[in-house]
Amino acid sequence: MSEIDVLLSRYLSVRPGSMAQNVLRLLVHTGVSAIGADEGSLLVYDREANDLRFVITTGGKGAADHLVGDRVPLGQGVTGLAAATREVHIGAPAYRDLGKMERIRMGGLDPEAVIAAPMVLDAELLGVLTAVSARTGMRFTGDHARIYGSIATIAAMVVDQERRLGQYESETAGLWDGIRSAGQLEGQIAMSIGRIARDRPHLLGHLATIISAAEKLAFEE
Repeated sequence: MSEIDVLLSRYLSVRPGSMAQNVLRLLVHTGVSAIGADEGSLLVYDREANDLRFVITTGGKGAADHLVGDRVPLGQGVTGLAAATREVHIGAPAYRDLGKMERIRMGGLDPEAVIAAPMVLDAELLGVLTAVSARTGMRFTGDHARIYGSIATIAAMVVDQERRLGQYESETAGLWDGIRSAGQLEGQIAMSIGRIARDRPHLLGHLATIISAAEKLAFEE
């Protein structure tokens, strides 16, 4: 599996090659296009480390290669604040001394504006959707924030649906395994009784007594 597959599976329970993975990538791309940004990313929340990790990035030249797996501390910068407060945040890159996080190089320019919307399912933080623009003087607005917040909400719903589908398939797989196992046992018992009836018919009375006793024991309250 690729690093993206591993991260999505580990933190969001999104299976490699699933429709959910494709939809999440499409939502990142749609968000970038909808607000006129240059680049966008999906970051997942790492509960153990209490930070965010880049997973999906679209729009930037080569950004997907050097950002996947990078971390953003909660509460720091526009992206970290969105995660910490569970609210959409807009602004300019706020921590240019912390490496690549929001200081993504695009055509030799640093981003002028950043927007970040948390992916929240009930009270659970799943991650953050971000977008950046390198255009001089660019500023995201409240309308952009509402659009991006809606896209982040849809992304959270996609993850929820994928989790439910995975759980359902896991449960039904176990159920069918049980049914197949029970069917095999029934077949073995039927074959044994058939052999006794054919080769040892005088033992059928004893067999009936044993089966009756087992049935009574099984259904006793």
